[in-house]
Amino acid sequence: MNISGDRKFLTIAPVNEFLPDSSGNVTLSITGDYLTNLSRTGLLFTGGSVGGTLSSTFTFSVQAGQITSATFPIAVPSAPG
Repeated sequence: MNISGDRKFLTIAPVNEFLPDSSGNVTLSITGDYLTNLSRTGLLFTGGSVGGTLSSTFTFSVQAGQITSATFPIAVPSAPG
């Protein structure tokens, strides 16, 4: 997982495939602390103090794949950018 410089977005790149449950759903839960009183230099935010916690759960309906190899069918960047 990578967090953007402005701390508003995160990017999740799977290492292994997401396996759906028996209903064909993949559930992703995100928890963490959020910061307040950050210092800003250009687009980069640093420092700050914990302002509270966050918790969200997302459920995605997916179709079973037809992949017969361990290669992910879509190119995934090795680093952000």
